Amino acid sequence: MRVFLANLLLVLGFCLGTVGAAGFTSPPEARAWPLIGSGLGLLVVGGALHRVHKRQIAAGTGGGKGAIQEFRELLEVIHGQVVAMDEGRETIAQNALRERIDSLLRNEYFDFASRNEEWIGILGFKSYALVWDGVAVAERLLARTWSMSIDGHHAQGVAELPIARRAIEKAWAAAQTL
Repeated sequence: MRVFLANLLLVLGFCLGTVGAAGFTSPPEARAWPLIGSGLGLLVVGGALHRVHKRQIAAGTGGGKGAIQEFRELLEVIHGQVVAMDEGRETIAQNALRERIDSLLRNEYFDFASRNEEWIGILGFKSYALVWDGVAVAERLLARTWSMSIDGHHAQGVAELPIARRAIEKAWAAAQTL
């Protein structure tokens, strides 16, 4: 309900401000200043309600678990799977490795990455970028491992897994500071 009210105030504020701004002709219409002032006021209140809502979601007080906690949990799943692949790299079969990478990139990585705008809004760009740096590098290296393996260079592909692990561990460590 709060988001609906915030959006309504933003739309009304924009409309009032636009109508008020249209009244600035030569000479300005009598209601131009009150309309533009009211519009700006509604925009400020609507924006403030959005910020409060985002903070409540991030803190977990807006219903459900906190977004930061959810962010960490999703990253923990990815981290665990990359670590497991790296630890089993000496014995993992070519097809099994490709299937695990396929599953990880299609499911957990996709779910995590498809919410990037939401994460940026909640965490702020700087915090998000610190985590995303390692996530993106690990994703690229996993895709590279998959590609090398499919092209018949399984040993070279497997050699990329420790680097992907270091990258995801860097992201995991950054997420723990949030």
